[in-house]
Amino acid sequence: MARFNKGDICSCVIDYEYGAGAKARPVVFWDNWDEAANRPTVLVIPLTSVSHKTKYQPSLEIPRTAENNLSEVSVLKLYQFACVSKNNLGHKIGHLDDGQMEEIESQLRKHFKSLY
Repeated sequence: MARFNKGDICSCVIDYEYGAGAKARPVVFWDNWDEAANRPTVLVIPLTSVSHKTKYQPSLEIPRTAENNLSEVSVLKLYQFACVSKNNLGHKIGHLDDGQMEEIESQLRKHFKSLY
């Protein structure tokens, strides 16, 4: 099984979306691999290429870069933070840059603070 770092973009089957027929989609790995060593699940944030998804908040547009290796501009669906089986993780696609990581952290802090 591949090892991922927080901020890695990888393929993942998220079966809660489409059941047994789900296909691998890009996600951002948002966990600590060492801390998750004894857990069967990890946290991920789904990506989509459907640009109108930015109307749902919180979300973040991710431009295509050499570092993230995305095929097109994508939307990080922070509102769909997910817990998935490690067995559903596929191959590494790329990695988010430091600025994107900081923006995600900021949006998550703001969003989760508003829930309490």
